[in-house]
Amino acid sequence: WRVKAHVSNDGNRAVTQYLDLVRRELEETNVSIILGILLIDMGKFITARNYFKDLIEQTPEDNYEDQAALYYNLGLTYDFEGGLDDAEVSFLQAIEYLRQLPQKRRNMVRTYNALGHVFHVNGELQEAIDWYKRAESIGDIDDIVQAQTYTHMAQYHFTKELFP
Repeated sequence: WRVKAHVSNDGNRAVTQYLDLVRRELEETNVSIILGILLIDMGKFITARNYFKDLIEQTPEDNYEDQAALYYNLGLTYDFEGGLDDAEVSFLQAIEYLRQLPQKRRNMVRTYNALGHVFHVNGELQEAIDWYKRAESIGDIDDIVQAQTYTHMAQYHFTKELFP
């Protein structure tokens, strides 16, 4: 066997892009919300869910940015534990707030993808691909978010092939 390989810095570029995205998101996110995200990352879904519910009650309705983030993350807590109906409701609520924030396109793409995932897991494949296509239609956000959309679409097609 012969393998030809060449050295590139593509991996370094991908890591740099990812770190820049994480840094930007941390700067844009309310510290209280970051704590809830850390609870999710630790697998403390019930604690995170209760935390986000409390924050939703304490956050003014017209604080669209925080409300959108809170409902999105609340939806994640439901989704991770199989509460798909509650996840759907939370993600739809997040979308209502995001519609007031047209500059938050990346967050809208993520929320569309999350809704698509809920429908996908629920076996509602047509509804899932519709949400993924909505995410794709938002356009060029950044490579990482676009990759998430295309990964979901690939999973949809794979599922559709396995279970026609």
